[in-house]
Amino acid sequence: MDEALVGQIEKVHEVVRAFGIPIFEKDGFEADDVIGTIAKQVTDQVIIVTGDRDILQLVVDDKVMVYMPTKGLSEAKLYWSADVKERLGVAPDHIADYKGLAGDASDNYPGIDGIGPKTAVSLLEKFDTVEKLYQALKKKDKRFETVSPSVLAKLKSGEASAKLSKDLATIRTDVVLDEVLPQTSIKTLDTPEIEKILSDLHFHSLLKRLRGEAEKPKLTKESKKTKEDPSGQQQQLF
Repeated sequence: MDEALVGQIEKVHEVVRAFGIPIFEKDGFEADDVIGTIAKQVTDQVIIVTGDRDILQLVVDDKVMVYMPTKGLSEAKLYWSADVKERLGVAPDHIADYKGLAGDASDNYPGIDGIGPKTAVSLLEKFDTVEKLYQALKKKDKRFETVSPSVLAKLKSGEASAKLSKDLATIRTDVVLDEVLPQTSIKTLDTPEIEKILSDLHFHSLLKRLRGEAEKPKLTKESKKTKEDPSGQQQQLF
């Protein structure tokens, strides 16, 4: 982790605690694994807000949905199982297999060199999972007759990388958490503690939003223009 970021972590914790939001952590596990474990434990419907596409593998039923930004935070989409397949070409429970073959540069999953998204989807449609693919390959399954020699060669040389990438992309849902899930819901985010810490950090615009104080819209040059109406009065255009 970059040294400039290390010092920010505890500040983030302070702000989250001031909001009254519980924090869950476990040494040796990524946040995805903790989120996956909580989503599995909770009996109510869960909406996970994230920009990490790995989380989409948790959308396996109507209980878990993912709210993901599409164009920054101003535009986002709520993903159900069908939406995941439409975006990636595979069902949620095959995302780790997909990344095992195609990789993901943003997460440093190497995948198999030369195997792209379309080829990965095609292979999974034939063989279902990375493990079943390599089992079929060792048995010289006849389905490989429709696979090009170049792809076949890449698969043979990339087995270790494919299995490692799938393992890295797989979210764990069995993390033993030290914290207990709270039984009460958060009633308000506007607390004296958060007012103080946001003021100390000079997050004045956040404070206004928290208090429900609407910011005045900035007028553009066009909106400042005026025109004369038939009655002779000036009318401001917005």
